[in-house]
Amino acid sequence: MKPVVWVPIRDERLSPEAWRRLCRILEPVAEVVGPDLPEALEPRVVALLVFKFREEVSPEKLRRLRSLRWIQAITAGVDHILKDPLPQGVQVLHTPSPNADAIAEHVLALFLAAAKRIVFHTEAMRRGAFPQGTESRRLKGATLLVVGLGNIGCAVAERARCLGMRIIGIRRRPRPKCGVRTVFPLDKLLQVLPRADAVVLALPLTSETEGLIGEEALARMKPDTILINVARGRIIDAEALYRHLQSHPNFVAALDVWWRYPVPGEPFRQPVPLETLPNVIMTPHVAPVVPGFLDRMVLAAARRLRRKLAQSLYSATPKSLES
Repeated sequence: MKPVVWVPIRDERLSPEAWRRLCRILEPVAEVVGPDLPEALEPRVVALLVFKFREEVSPEKLRRLRSLRWIQAITAGVDHILKDPLPQGVQVLHTPSPNADAIAEHVLALFLAAAKRIVFHTEAMRRGAFPQGTESRRLKGATLLVVGLGNIGCAVAERARCLGMRIIGIRRRPRPKCGVRTVFPLDKLLQVLPRADAVVLALPLTSETEGLIGEEALARMKPDTILINVARGRIIDAEALYRHLQSHPNFVAALDVWWRYPVPGEPFRQPVPLETLPNVIMTPHVAPVVPGFLDRMVLAAARRLRRKLAQSLYSATPKSLES
């Protein structure tokens, strides 16, 4: 009998066609089972393919999966899976974002909204003002620091280059990548920050990166820096950012990711009231949310999991599995 891959994703945005394609991708190496996993199949489950892991898999169910070896996230970040203990020997796998283009477009939208003061002008004109003398910022020749040169960071750099910006990168291995020639390691971040007119955070949340942008990092930035975060909220120290925004009114934070997410029916509030500040531009973690975004994430994760299963369970990737 084939091993089982359990896919406990219950999301109406996952199309029936994507589910059929998911099954075709994985069925050469495993039996695919949807959200309602029969108890009789639990001993055969070797892998999970998950989105919102803690909502999809109860601790009791997880303990009963005695053969589990892999948890394949459909997301690039896996901090939501690793925050609680997992069964011994279980490996967590990520999926580089197949929606990097959409996220990079969102970064550009946030950046342009901040640089051209779109929100400020909209709110002023709704009040009846017409602040025609207010200057915006020029992007050509400005320096953009991209912290994290994965799929998303590279897509951001590509688009910023089209605007005539100078790009500096931060990555674990400080080598040029995706056309970004000036690249530094993460431990040089504090030395590089004073050069940037704008900073984009596009790196995973880990024990090393949690609180990376704190009081010292913020103090190194220019007083009118635009800080954009599409990674994870906790990469920034929320209290330090709040104090910095209060004391530096020309500094702008453009945020798509947050420290606290409301449950349905609960109002949006953060641990400190960042949402009340005029120099914060906000979106509700929607950077990747375009038509078909979830389908792309699930199918990209399925292909990665197929390769892992083929290599680990069958010792090779047959040519029939390489498409």
